[in-house]
Amino acid sequence: QWDEMNIMMTYHPEDKDYGHMKINEPPTPYNKLKDPDGEEGGGPSCDPISDDEPETLLNIYCCFSTVKKKEFEEHRKYHYNEFAQVKLARKLI
Repeated sequence: QWDEMNIMMTYHPEDKDYGHMKINEPPTPYNKLKDPDGEEGGGPSCDPISDDEPETLLNIYCCFSTVKKKEFEEHRKYHYNEFAQVKLARKLI
């Protein structure tokens, strides 16, 4: 009833890989960080933080965040100034 050999030749040829191709790539090179002293690790040092540093960092952060907030509000105010946009649109018409 079925020609099994014809089906095998049509749908399963020997040279067909069905998209499952193996790509051989060289391994990615990885260089460990080394100190000039020759010590391994290379990460940041873990020095204890003094008592006054957190307050200083907090003050710097607060000043920075208020400046960023004011800049953001200024940009938003300029962007969403609908009254000026309508006025400009009427002038252009």
